[in-house]
Amino acid sequence: MGKYLLLWRLDPARMPVDPKERAAGWSALMAMVEKDFEKGIFKDWGSITSEGRGYAIVEGKDTEVALMTEQYVPYCSFETHPIMTASQIEDMLKAMGG
Repeated sequence: MGKYLLLWRLDPARMPVDPKERAAGWSALMAMVEKDFEKGIFKDWGSITSEGRGYAIVEGKDTEVALMTEQYVPYCSFETHPIMTASQIEDMLKAMGG
């Protein structure tokens, strides 16, 4: 199972101008985020204040992560980065002879 840093960005062209409609959209997004926490795929999630973008730390198989991100399309796009834990780096260093 891998660990990933996802950088997400909302598509501003798909965001309603009306604040009440925008709030309804954010509420739907947050309901999806909560479900992904319940499933255990999200370990952390945050939004950069007033920028329509943010991050998530997720764990899962490549296909699970890809499937999870697809549910947010076309309202969000993602930049996905595999990450290693400190213990994985230590294992790598040992394997290198360090």
